[in-house]
Amino acid sequence: MSKFTPAQLIARYEACRTSRRTIEGVWNDITRLVFPYKGDMSNDLPDEQSVDWRENRDVFDSTAVFAAARLSASIHGLITNPFLRWFEASFRDSKLNEVAGAREWLEEVSEVIYQTLQDSNLNTEGGEMYQDLVGYGTSVLVEEDTAIDGDYDNWDGVKFQCIPIREAFFESDYEGGVAAFYRRNEWTAVQIMSKFMPEDVPKTIREQAESAESIGTKHEVILSVYIENLGPGQDGQDAPDVSKVMPAERRAVQWRYILQSDKTVLGSGGYYEMPAFA
Repeated sequence: MSKFTPAQLIARYEACRTSRRTIEGVWNDITRLVFPYKGDMSNDLPDEQSVDWRENRDVFDSTAVFAAARLSASIHGLITNPFLRWFEASFRDSKLNEVAGAREWLEEVSEVIYQTLQDSNLNTEGGEMYQDLVGYGTSVLVEEDTAIDGDYDNWDGVKFQCIPIREAFFESDYEGGVAAFYRRNEWTAVQIMSKFMPEDVPKTIREQAESAESIGTKHEVILSVYIENLGPGQDGQDAPDVSKVMPAERRAVQWRYILQSDKTVLGSGGYYEMPAFA
């Protein structure tokens, strides 16, 4: 059982959202002058009619726009160049690094990792991440594998997603890492029905999905990802054995999709590690 109720998770999300209202004003100025097509940071968009399609089309000096694009592209090429293997692996035990067979195995593993990253969408999402870092000073990148409940027979690699800053909120641990991550999704009833099991969706949403009158109405669905099962002092024999497939509810990091309006949990599960990097 989760240590947080849906209402508590929504309250923590709301607190994170409230605490950054001031900086969002600065981010809106950056968006208007540097990223004129990213949209407003704080406005709610309950339907397509709420979108101002002519907003931010009055930028006459493109210096900042092009400079940000060049800088982010340069950082991308220097740190995670799409055309080069930008990392090397080694053993912590320096003696193993001197064993020819061990080095050969390590090289094979490094190549598998590199090809897996190349087959993923890291290069595309990484470009978005560097743009956010250059413009806003922060970004959120999420990494997930494609295995479902530990079934790696049909594994199709890993996938990445750079979460738009306006949708991403997080709590930091003492080292500056992500202790909890929240994403604000605005989905129509049809999108909700396509994402979750029908029996987990409230009746009102199911009815809206079948109604033409509500086809453009959007609902807030909050994704909450938080560290639960591991903490200081829980190591050694007390720590779960992550070398084996664990039930989702026993994994160290839990996730919940929660409907904002009535706090209904639409879906839940667990990760072995925090998938969000900020």
